[in-house]
Amino acid sequence: MTRPAIHVLTLLALGCASTPEPRPDCGDPAPIALTIEATPRMNPDAEGRALPTELRLYQVRDASALEMASFEDVWQDAATVLGDALVSEETLTVYPEARLTRELHPSPEAQAIVAVVIVRQPAGRTWRAVVPMTRSERSEESCPALEPGRLLLRLDDYRVEAITPRRSTPRRTTSRRTTETRG
Repeated sequence: MTRPAIHVLTLLALGCASTPEPRPDCGDPAPIALTIEATPRMNPDAEGRALPTELRLYQVRDASALEMASFEDVWQDAATVLGDALVSEETLTVYPEARLTRELHPSPEAQAIVAVVIVRQPAGRTWRAVVPMTRSERSEESCPALEPGRLLLRLDDYRVEAITPRRSTPRRTTSRRTTETRG
């Protein structure tokens, strides 16, 4: 092999052996506009009257521990159930027919937000809602974020429902002819 060929191969080998770029520092994720809506039927008592309800918001590194956890386990000792996955916890009291708006500040470590309602008659998995943090498509760094930055939690009956609005997409406008009849 000639000397120039050896130099070229050496340079190619060094180029392939370079260390990968360090993971970018994402900083603090953007705040999430959180809206909590309670219906008039939230957590009804035996006579059907809605009751104030405890809502717990957990930020977790991994929500898989909740898959096998019962309502009682989470209600009694969420810190043990979630273990090292738990990043933070916030507890709110929500009153029937209330509409609360607040800013939620996600931790850079959080991969999901979990909403849990402490209700009289939990059924199935409706007492909790898991909202994964996705990789932001707007960020070059691909940092965790909730797209598009808004979250609605609706408390109805004995359940919590998480609604994340879809990203707005251009809609095709069609003209519709309407006829009004008066009589």
